[in-house]
Amino acid sequence: MDRIFSFLNILKIISNTDGFRNWINQYHQIEEDSFLLDGYNFFIEVVTSDLLESLHLSSAFDLEDDMTYYRAQFVGVNIDDIPNTSEKTVFIKNIWNNLKEIENASSWDDIKCYWQNNHDFFSIFDSIYRNNIICTKDIGKDLVLNATSIFYNYIFLNDTERGKPHTYPASILKNKMSPELMEKSYYGYIFCLQYVWYVLLGEEQFEICSLTELHRAYEKFSKNVIEDYEHDPFGIDYSDAELSALIKWESIDYFFPIIKSEIIEPLEDNIGINLSKNSILVLDGTFNKKVLSFLLSPKKLSNPDYMSSSDNESKIKKLDSYFLWQMFFKMDCKQIIIDGAAVFTDLLIGAVEKNKYYEVEDKIQILRIKHPSIDLGRFDYSYAILIESYSTFSDYSVWYAFFDCATDYSGFGGSLQQNIELFINENLEKNLIDVTEFTIEKEFFENYLDKGILSSITRIRNESEGILENAKGTALEHVACEVNRQIKQWTIGNQVTLKQNINNLIFILKENIPKNRDNENILKKIDEIELTNDVSNHYSIISLLIPQLLKLNLEETVQQLNSIDKKIDGVNLKVDELTNNHEALDFIIQNLEIIKNEIPELSTQINDVLDGFIDKSKSTEQKLKFSIPIIPTLIAYEIEKEVPKDISKRIRELIKLNNKLR
Repeated sequence: MDRIFSFLNILKIISNTDGFRNWINQYHQIEEDSFLLDGYNFFIEVVTSDLLESLHLSSAFDLEDDMTYYRAQFVGVNIDDIPNTSEKTVFIKNIWNNLKEIENASSWDDIKCYWQNNHDFFSIFDSIYRNNIICTKDIGKDLVLNATSIFYNYIFLNDTERGKPHTYPASILKNKMSPELMEKSYYGYIFCLQYVWYVLLGEEQFEICSLTELHRAYEKFSKNVIEDYEHDPFGIDYSDAELSALIKWESIDYFFPIIKSEIIEPLEDNIGINLSKNSILVLDGTFNKKVLSFLLSPKKLSNPDYMSSSDNESKIKKLDSYFLWQMFFKMDCKQIIIDGAAVFTDLLIGAVEKNKYYEVEDKIQILRIKHPSIDLGRFDYSYAILIESYSTFSDYSVWYAFFDCATDYSGFGGSLQQNIELFINENLEKNLIDVTEFTIEKEFFENYLDKGILSSITRIRNESEGILENAKGTALEHVACEVNRQIKQWTIGNQVTLKQNINNLIFILKENIPKNRDNENILKKIDEIELTNDVSNHYSIISLLIPQLLKLNLEETVQQLNSIDKKIDGVNLKVDELTNNHEALDFIIQNLEIIKNEIPELSTQINDVLDGFIDKSKSTEQKLKFSIPIIPTLIAYEIEKEVPKDISKRIRELIKLNNKLR
């Protein structure tokens, strides 16, 4: 509750627009303050974003969530596109709808009216704070709230190391940042931040600390930021607008260590609490979530437009939500000649029994998909089951979709459907499964399944084998062999792994396809992949591109063939291509995950490092330093044991990166 009520407290402080504007006028002698509006609005949006993320991460208030909400936030679906299927979704949407309206405010009068309209919102949480929040330490509750507000103001709102507030935006909110927005929001944001510090610290303490100079961050520290960029080992190029905004915002971050030494450390010593490691404010046993009924009511909410629309784009979005934005594998019962109904039933029984064995309380997720048949009122059926699998960082779960495996009108097909429903109903009665039913045209559903990532991978692999067979004895054989070899190495995993599959293949294609007029269409398709972030679409494009390899014109080569093997081995290991510290951190995480899988003996030590990367209180630089101790361990293991060539290269690259960062 510390984090939630701290951000609510910060919102209440800055909602006092009269207090804020009087302080601006008296403390800074600024009379015309309309230029601060954009930054004020942005500050509210950032605090709201942090509040929503805190509510999302917390099990506070005993709110029910579901797989739809969990998966939506996991993959970053925008809050407006999440169906209203759980209490937590409705709760967070209502809060967002109440607070987001500030973006429409164009004057201080608008903003004052905005806060007046949100009086009920604050009164709900004020009531909970008064009646249900208790302190786990022998300290006054209000003193603790002030202390935690100071801490979270420091961690989340004063940390602008990445040229923006620390965790903005929340995973379920749109990223509205642009150089233009950051430029025009800077002064309003920094004055809001300084005012919050002024209120939290009190005038006496504020006047004797360095935060009196916070509004001069750019003037004081811009040279330091510029020097950092000049000595950046990655040397990334920014536009003038981007660099101007980054210098301003990163200047604020230079107060971060100053605040720690002047405010946070003395505060923790004074109250005897490590604020980063203790939950001090908690709900008591008398809390009843009925007090949240206003925010739990779906009456003022509408479901996403795509849920009630019938155009093709909406139908695809609807299917994505039914499949929980998760990967799926099409089991075409007619094409591969299997009894889909029997296999589905066996999977269902096995999944239920596995949950029982491991005492897993989560329900098995089932989809019942009805396809209208020629005979009105009758249906063909597809079924899908989600087989769940997780690791510390990733979700490897996948749906098995049994397409067109039963009917409710023919003899044999009807008996299959009855058999499936027998097991579904039995487990529904035992509350062991959840079933979502929807109706959609068979042809449209089949096309949707065929465009899924796993279906695309299967199709790409088959096409690659066919290309290799047809290219034997021709000039294309080497290209076909290299492409086929790369595709065989693909692994099915999280988004990072799926993107890396594509990146590796693109590297091979670019090295082997000459840049001439005959190959323009293929090269354009490759460029199209690199310009988009839709991983599913990447695989769809590749599946269309592979058959075109037989039409390649190989007269002009761009690389000597004898260098290709070397480059293939190094495609995933190029430190020199990293452009900033955040990419360096991602690079370390990816390589440690791969090394861990190949060297199980070191999995505990590697997991300790990977777990440390989750800590949002650490800066990127701190996380990079945190990874250093694992390097000698990897070196020692490599010396003592025989490791695969690929793993050895990855260790070498991590050493190289470590030396470069020094």
